[in-house]
Amino acid sequence: MSDSQSQIADPKIFENTVKELSTDIILKTRQILKIIESLPGAGVSTDDQLNTINLLQNQLIQLEKKRLQKIDEKNNLLLICNDLIHQVTDGLCNSNT
Repeated sequence: MSDSQSQIADPKIFENTVKELSTDIILKTRQILKIIESLPGAGVSTDDQLNTINLLQNQLIQLEKKRLQKIDEKNNLLLICNDLIHQVTDGLCNSNT
């Protein structure tokens, strides 16, 4: 195969380019390995990961129950506040008449 547009690179330039590319590949490989090592669950068995997921799921369920309880408490407090406001305004209206 021949390409009339291609040029043969100077051997020194070619060698430098190959060294630069290989250094880049090595650096990227090291970066990827560091990222993989920092991932949660890396080096942990599948059973341990599933146990952790189940534990977190149970915690999430409990927190959701607490959240819903707090919403109910908030709604009840709002009803009490509204009732108090109505009582006060009714009392003020009745006292002015």
